[in-house]
Amino acid sequence: MKRHLNLTNSDISKITGNTYNSVKTTTQPNKELPRWAKLAVVVFERMKNHTNEKS
Repeated sequence: MKRHLNLTNSDISKITGNTYNSVKTTTQPNKELPRWAKLAVVVFERMKNHTNEKS
């Protein structure tokens, strides 16, 4: 999602109000995402799939 939307951890920290280090720690591949982040990913994936189905 970050790559597709061209977002950096700095961008996410500005959007969410979290520190850069907090975002960096939260988005590590070996860590489970917080529930709020899972929601964002699911919404993104559904919107992406919905858009692809219309094409």
